[in-house]
Amino acid sequence: MSAAWAAVISVGAGTVVLKAVGPVGVAGRRLPSRVHELLEMVAPAILAALVVTETFASGRSLVLDARVAGLAAGVVAVSLRRASSSSGGRSASDATTRSASSSP
Repeated sequence: MSAAWAAVISVGAGTVVLKAVGPVGVAGRRLPSRVHELLEMVAPAILAALVVTETFASGRSLVLDARVAGLAAGVVAVSLRRASSSSGGRSASDATTRSASSSP
């Protein structure tokens, strides 16, 4: 076995051990509510950091290109979707269809 393969295997084993430490370390214990609240915020924070980094960075410089427009379009789409779902998911065409079908 070459030194490169030994390094790959040892890094892989280390990764498995590090990933197992969390669940094994807290197994059977109840976490304090504050820790639980903070852990719930970790995934969205990491996702937001990855999106911002991939959108605005190229190496060590700030870049404003088509990716910014794509992100803006995504934000608009999500906000419009949330607005429509908060209004009960009914659009004007739904109301028109219902009133036409209920008339004699």
